[in-house]
Amino acid sequence: MVQLTGVVLSNNVAEVAAVVLCLLAWRNAHLMVHMDSTFVLGLINSRLLAMERDSWGDTLQHLSRGPPTPLLCYLLYLLRDRAG
Repeated sequence: MVQLTGVVLSNNVAEVAAVVLCLLAWRNAHLMVHMDSTFVLGLINSRLLAMERDSWGDTLQHLSRGPPTPLLCYLLYLLRDRAG
């Protein structure tokens, strides 16, 4: 069981955290993640790179109650660290 603490929580933060936990749990495995979160899919498809390019300046606009930028940075790191 994992409990999120210390950040402003929202459903978007929980969805990002769930993907991060999957990537960590199966670091060396090929994964196919099924989800219905258009928010997370948008992040993975291009929004993370655009946010990084813009120095994470519009993070607050995309998260309902606060900018957990370290979580998004870590998600981008984990995605870049994967082979496929």
